[in-house]
Amino acid sequence: MKIIRVNRGNGKTTELVKKSNKEWQYIICKDEQRVQIIMETAKWLKLDIPFPIIIKELPLRSIHIESVLVDDLDDVLESIIGKRIDYATTSCEIEG
Repeated sequence: MKIIRVNRGNGKTTELVKKSNKEWQYIICKDEQRVQIIMETAKWLKLDIPFPIIIKELPLRSIHIESVLVDDLDDVLESIIGKRIDYATTSCEIEG
C-alpha cells in the first residue's frame, strides 16, 4: 500500500481517479457526498472509472476485486471505527 500525502484541495482525489481509470480499480469512500465528488472529478477529467463504493457497502465479497483505492483514508477509518483518530502509524510508502 502507498499513501498519497497532499493537503485538502490539492489533487488527491484527482490523482486517485486517474489511477482508478488506468488500473480499473474501485475507489472506497466515506459516503454518497464523496461519491458525487469523485464522479464529478472523473467527468471533468473525461475518464471512465468503476462506480465508487461507500463504506456501508463493505465488506467486499466479490472474487473479481483484488485490490481497491481509498479516498480520504482518515475519513474512512473514522467512519469505520466510529471515533476520532488522534494518531495512527503506518509502514506504507508515502508519495506526494
